[in-house]
Amino acid sequence: MQNRLTLEEYTEAMIMELEQLDDERLKALTTLKAYHQRVARNYNRNVRPQVFQEGDLVWKQIQPARSDQRLGKFSPNWEGPYGVSKLLPNGAYRLKFLSGEDLPAPVNGLFLKDYVPQHMECRLRDPCGEPAPENK
Repeated sequence: MQNRLTLEEYTEAMIMELEQLDDERLKALTTLKAYHQRVARNYNRNVRPQVFQEGDLVWKQIQPARSDQRLGKFSPNWEGPYGVSKLLPNGAYRLKFLSGEDLPAPVNGLFLKDYVPQHMECRLRDPCGEPAPENK
């Protein structure tokens, strides 16, 4: 096709093609933004923020810099359980060891999850943390 066109016609055709390409890119970007908004809306509709109360038992996520590098991928991801001792603003929590001693720094709620006792732990303690009565 280029052989049959003059230089001016060819240049004009290339400019028009570039303008059409820009329009197609803008249309694709608009479609992509709309898609991301739909995904975010659907995700936010189903996700409930997790709020802990004082006295709840929680796991605390171990940050990668603090994990045991010798164990590699087999190092634990969570530590605990800890008790929630105080709710702070902006989703932060003050935690305490089960012995009652407070952790030195507050923890963002994004790095916490509910502690669910294992079967053997349930037999040793009731859900409130009181020792279970002796079976006779």
